Amino acid sequence: MITLGVLIAVGTLPMAVSALQGPTSTQLDAAQIRQVRDNLYYIGGDGPWNRDAFSGGNIGVFVTDQGVTIVDTKLPGWGQTILDRIRTVTDKPVVAIINTHT
Repeated sequence: MITLGVLIAVGTLPMAVSALQGPTSTQLDAAQIRQVRDNLYYIGGDGPWNRDAFSGGNIGVFVTDQGVTIVDTKLPGWGQTILDRIRTVTDKPVVAIINTHT
């Protein structure tokens, strides 16, 4: 039983490490913010199965007088990239995050 536990731990370690790593330069290139309306933007992305892209679906960015509302925040490790892209269109603070699924 100890051998099975060690095999499981060693086998899942690469997945855990890759989930904590930040985005690659190829992924960053795909993470461009695009304007939909005066105060509405999206950051496009591919599905979570494509780890070579800005994966995890699209992000909505709604800018109001009070600040920025983000709809969906992608997979772990993308936070700074998302904030960097938002800062290219506004310097207002993020005041709300709506994640439609986990």
